Amino acid sequence: MCYTNAIQKGADDMHPYKVQQGFRLDHDTIEKLRVIADGENRSLNNMVEAILMRHIQQYEIDLDALAEE
Repeated sequence: MCYTNAIQKGADDMHPYKVQQGFRLDHDTIEKLRVIADGENRSLNNMVEAILMRHIQQYEIDLDALAEE
């Protein structure tokens, strides 16, 4: 199952369905994320989303590779 598609179930291409979620992160982690986001000209929220999506995509690639073995 592709987790990326499961998350956007019920959404269309122009308006992906997004759920607001709160996370608790330590101060240093937030500050590091802000620096990274500023360097990429992104909002903090967009930076966290991009990092998580990259991680999920890599996880799915790794999972598929394991299934093929």
